[in-house]
Amino acid sequence: MSYSFTVRAPTKADALARVTTELIDVVARQPIHTADCEQAKAAAEAFLDILPEANDKQDFYLSVSGSVGWRGSPGTPEYALTSAGVSVSASFANK
Repeated sequence: MSYSFTVRAPTKADALARVTTELIDVVARQPIHTADCEQAKAAAEAFLDILPEANDKQDFYLSVSGSVGWRGSPGTPEYALTSAGVSVSASFANK
């Protein structure tokens, strides 16, 4: 199960808040991502922190995608996550 989204915001705090909102939506649609939601948010925050503050002609732009794999059915003894991955890109976009 996978997801992908982008956010654009004028401040780091706004960008991270939008990432959080998107991840909440991902979990609402695909509950299995409860398993990797916090890690995806942490990765987005870590890459956002690499960048300096934006100036008045720039916005922060983040692209986040992730996936998990599993075997079995939830609630059964065979159920287990078998893979997890996240990709994050943080950059500036001109206003």
